[in-house]
Amino acid sequence: MRILTTSIIATGLLTYQLYPHLFPDGGRSSYASQLQVKQETTESVKSICQKLGISKDHKIKVYVDKSFTAGNLGNTWLPNGAIISLPCTIYFATIKDVENSKIAFSNQRIESKDVLQSFITSSDCNNFQMAHELAHLKSNDFISRSIIIPAFYVIASCGFMGCNKIFIGSKFLRGLGKVIIAIAALSSIVLTKAFVIYIQEYKADQTAACIDPSYLSGGIELMHKYLDWDNKFSNKNSTKLFLTTMFNRLSHPPVENRLQRLLNLQE
Repeated sequence: MRILTTSIIATGLLTYQLYPHLFPDGGRSSYASQLQVKQETTESVKSICQKLGISKDHKIKVYVDKSFTAGNLGNTWLPNGAIISLPCTIYFATIKDVENSKIAFSNQRIESKDVLQSFITSSDCNNFQMAHELAHLKSNDFISRSIIIPAFYVIASCGFMGCNKIFIGSKFLRGLGKVIIAIAALSSIVLTKAFVIYIQEYKADQTAACIDPSYLSGGIELMHKYLDWDNKFSNKNSTKLFLTTMFNRLSHPPVENRLQRLLNLQE
């Protein structure tokens, strides 16, 4: 009975992790505010798909959101296809464009001209962002990310059953053993997920940068902008800064490391 229960829960966790990719449009945040996608953006995505050897590019929907980050869901071989979301910065050609967007960063209204200028990205930078997200699709990165939580749940459940057998005569030791296993499992999930994400992000950066030198230049430009934005808008509250930094470290590699790897490709 316990094995059946564990299997059902693990399947549920896996389904929960895969749902946004199986139904990518449904997986998009209902709060995502999108802009009208220009034809040139769609054509750029198709062109990059060809360069990366991604087939069925007609199954990729492109969104441009009022955000600063790009993302992806699904895949072209899945029934509902895939989506990539791009940041609104790809449509900023002049300071006036940035001003008209009424953009805010960390709830801070932006008025300084030099700061507004920093949000204007080159076509190389925009192409790199598209290629980076498409590289994730090409590598099917969502699969390995999705199985981490269910896998460690099964491992922890087996550990719990082992505790029940080994410490059958001691309720205290059984409870202590389960607490230790639970803590170890949760820590392993966080660390393993971060490790997998780091590998995938570095690989996506390299795949995008190696298309041709202009993409590499665009990637380096993007990393410099990330660092610039972080310096200008980082929260000075030490507690919030620590929590934000920790979250960023778990969800993406340090920008400094990504930049250095791209710079190494220039040599």
